[in-house]
Amino acid sequence: MEGIFLGFKIGLGLVLALAVSWWIWRKIAAWRLTLLFMTKMACTFQQGNGATPTGWLTRDGFTDDWILWDLEVRGVLRCSDEDPPGTPWKRTGESLEQFLVCAAEYKRRMGL
Repeated sequence: MEGIFLGFKIGLGLVLALAVSWWIWRKIAAWRLTLLFMTKMACTFQQGNGATPTGWLTRDGFTDDWILWDLEVRGVLRCSDEDPPGTPWKRTGESLEQFLVCAAEYKRRMGL
């Protein structure tokens, strides 16, 4: 009986250690991504309210559209200045790398 109890404690300890390690790793990765957006790409965080998406907002350096990296769908959304108010954001097929290139070009053009 002692061996079963010891095995259970060791197994539970391993599961908890892996869960805590995974949680810490996710927090470190989130901070790394946050620092990348804030310091290198001149993005601002937009907190959505249901009608607007939540994510990192900046301008496209090539087309001057508003671009947003949506945290929920993990994709790029676009909106131009010519769109009438209330127009929903358009989902594009751009990747995170393409978003960062557009944001870096805007930062370069603005001299930030």
